[in-house]
Amino acid sequence: CGGEGFKTTESGLKYKFIEQSDTGRLPQEGDLIEFEVIAKTPDSTFINSYIAGRPFRNPVLKPTYTGCINEGFMMMRGGDSAVFVVNGDSLFKNTFALPEIPEFAKGKEVTLTFRMVKVYSKEEVQAQIQEQRESEQQRKEAMAQMSAEELAKVDEFIASKGWTVEKTASGLRYMKISGNGTVAAQAEKTVVCHYTGTLMDGKKFDSSLDRGEPFQFTLGIGQVIPGWDEGISLMKKGEKFRFIIPSYLGYGANPAGEIPPNSTLIFEVELLDVL
Repeated sequence: CGGEGFKTTESGLKYKFIEQSDTGRLPQEGDLIEFEVIAKTPDSTFINSYIAGRPFRNPVLKPTYTGCINEGFMMMRGGDSAVFVVNGDSLFKNTFALPEIPEFAKGKEVTLTFRMVKVYSKEEVQAQIQEQRESEQQRKEAMAQMSAEELAKVDEFIASKGWTVEKTASGLRYMKISGNGTVAAQAEKTVVCHYTGTLMDGKKFDSSLDRGEPFQFTLGIGQVIPGWDEGISLMKKGEKFRFIIPSYLGYGANPAGEIPPNSTLIFEVELLDVL
């Protein structure tokens, strides 16, 4: 890492371009970027967007520390590929905002191989948000016609558990389990959370706690299921909620891993941070 062919910026970020163009727009603070990434320590690979099956999306943020990867984002145009070498402690503490640095990264260099898929300007992001809002309105109108039977079953399930829940216009059911935060989750902000997801029969299908790695995403731009985008927006940093998400706010008729088609989903989510 950081050997032959690598250069170093004035701030200390090591980099090497694999493919680089001189046309196209360089990302600016506040833009949205879509990219593929493979992240490795000398011993292991811990992020691979190619396995995830789709590029990641992140807002472009101002570099905040020496050797910050955000500086690297601002060097890449759409279609560019590059390798960056960063300090593992700084990456997990400052970029990922984790309370503890994983053992596999402590004191080690991390190699990040990026392919910039596309750079979206602030105006393009706003247009996407507006399109999503219009699509959301259409979805709500369709939901009103098809959701009554499922929601009746959901409410029967909630009553059997003795839960006291709040309801939104979309049909999301939620309840606060613990915490009293002051920093609200907002659209276009990066949120960091731990979660456990189960079906109504109690079967667990996913948990960030089991993996030991919090999940982070940009709120309100469609990176997660609609029930998550809506539910997380009701939370504040430090709070823990339970969401009961009807299938039309989840994966609908499409199976997803261990989730059967048309499944109501129950999530317990703790909001660790809002960036």
